[in-house]
Amino acid sequence: MMRIQHRSLLLFISLVSLMLLSACQGGQTQPTATPTTEVTIVPTQPPETPTATPQPERVVWVSSVQNEETQHLASTTQLLAEGMGVPFESMLSLDSNQISDAMKVVVVHSPNYDFSAAAASHPNTQFVVITNQALQPSENLTVIRSNPEHIYFAAGYLSMILSDDWRGVGMIASDTVLGDAAGMAYYNGGGYFCGRCSPIVPPYLQFPLVINLPANSPAALWNSSFEGIAENRLNIVFIDGSITDAGIYTMMADHGLMMLGSGNPPDAVRDRWAATISSDLSGTLSAIWPDIQAGNSVGEIYAQLELSNVNSNLAGDGVVQFFNAMAEELEMGLIATEYQSPN
Repeated sequence: MMRIQHRSLLLFISLVSLMLLSACQGGQTQPTATPTTEVTIVPTQPPETPTATPQPERVVWVSSVQNEETQHLASTTQLLAEGMGVPFESMLSLDSNQISDAMKVVVVHSPNYDFSAAAASHPNTQFVVITNQALQPSENLTVIRSNPEHIYFAAGYLSMILSDDWRGVGMIASDTVLGDAAGMAYYNGGGYFCGRCSPIVPPYLQFPLVINLPANSPAALWNSSFEGIAENRLNIVFIDGSITDAGIYTMMADHGLMMLGSGNPPDAVRDRWAATISSDLSGTLSAIWPDIQAGNSVGEIYAQLELSNVNSNLAGDGVVQFFNAMAEELEMGLIATEYQSPN
């Protein structure tokens, strides 16, 4: 009896334990899985370097000299640039490291250094250098020279055309680029027109005559030299533009002479001034521009001659036509201008 009760008790305790264990397990909440978010690592791109805006093509004029000639050249270059439809820029100087391919054409007047190396380093730019210095042209370097020998030769030629009985004289500075040879070029130019240029009435000399003095000689010294030969009934005088004392113009006007020269005359003597002879640098630049614009060098050339300040009462159309025909032949190399002794 006791064993039965004991077994019943054990059974009861087991059932209660199972019930309690079941109740505890039923009350527990199963853990919920938390979704994991995958993180994608995007590599950081370095910041882009800003691209420089390309400079527009342009034509550049460079000259540290400011005078009437360079102003005329600058204006001509600007007009040529406008004709190309590109901007124009004027600079006082230009170093090689400032040159870029955007500079389509660079026109330089009397540079202070050799542009040959700069041209070789920038083959996409056409360079036009206006100078009397020794400079070797290249495929993109054109050299324009003014030929002083041509100016003096043409002055002698024109003096004889305008003179009465060949009685002309040239006042020529002895310390120019040509030195004393400038006077010989003047003499040869006169002889090209009239041969021996011997007058038909006395005094009998071979004209034209030449007075050579340093350019900075005072006007009184030039005048004194002239008066020493005035007995030869001179009627026309060429005055070298490099003569510094402008008083010579008035003195020659007081002698009743017709005048011409390679510089611009004072207004007070313009009624006696026949014409000015000079190198037409602007005209020459304009003439070669189509080649330069097309990217072609024209090598080394001499500037054309031109007449300005022409007084039509003294030098009419026929005289100008004679002069222009001679100047064209001179430029083409058809006239020998070698120095010859007048004796």
